[in-house]
Amino acid sequence: MAYFLDTICEIKYEHEDRLAPTQELLKAYRSSELDWPEYERQFRNLMLERDIPATLEKDAYQAKTALLCSEPEPDRCHRRLVAELLAAQWQASVEHL
Repeated sequence: MAYFLDTICEIKYEHEDRLAPTQELLKAYRSSELDWPEYERQFRNLMLERDIPATLEKDAYQAKTALLCSEPEPDRCHRRLVAELLAAQWQASVEHL
């Protein structure tokens, strides 16, 4: 992915594990042990435990930034939850593509 983003779009790629759910949380959601509202609650709590966005370097996100994940729509995707938290804390805007 990093190669194609750089070569085709001149976009820098960085993988940030702190912005992803744990494997256990994701597995529980995908196996229907958790419904979406509970997954969302637990993932938001996880981000707070990780002290996101205080532990991220805000200046690194001043340029337009894209959050990627495998879900086709933002309504049930962790990238939306991350984007909403960052936008609220940093007074930034979010556009779902």
